[in-house]
Amino acid sequence: MHEGVDRFARRPQQPRAAPTLPSALACLALLFPAFFLLTSSLCVVLGLTEIQKDNRAGLARWLGATAFLGAAFVGIQGYEYSKLIQEGITLTSSQFGTGFFFLTGFHGLHVLVGVIWALVLVGHTLRGGFSRQEHMGYEIFGLYWHFVDVVWIFIFTLVYLV
Repeated sequence: MHEGVDRFARRPQQPRAAPTLPSALACLALLFPAFFLLTSSLCVVLGLTEIQKDNRAGLARWLGATAFLGAAFVGIQGYEYSKLIQEGITLTSSQFGTGFFFLTGFHGLHVLVGVIWALVLVGHTLRGGFSRQEHMGYEIFGLYWHFVDVVWIFIFTLVYLV
């Protein structure tokens, strides 16, 4: 039998143990950064709603919330990196380390660029830069941010769930 098929065809000798509380909490903790990032997309949509009502202050608030949630995502990712490095998992330690740090790091860099962009747009908004009729620059930012979120869904699924 082919090794891959054989591995799935055999029944385990012993039943698998139920996950322990720490491992279950660790899995739950993985959802927080994903929740922050996906919630930040809602903030982008709500910001668009505000500028369509010509409410610059509302747009600035939602942009700030987007930047905060994006920064929280990057901060949690940095903490996760420090824990993995303490356990000996680095960019060069294994194929997993290479793939993990490359995928999540490249994505994190794009989130960081989006956070900086959002903060620049906050300043632009507060100086009267957007209006109900002219907010294409914000919509372009929104497309970028939503794309970064969709990419995270694929990365999260590939790295953490598969």
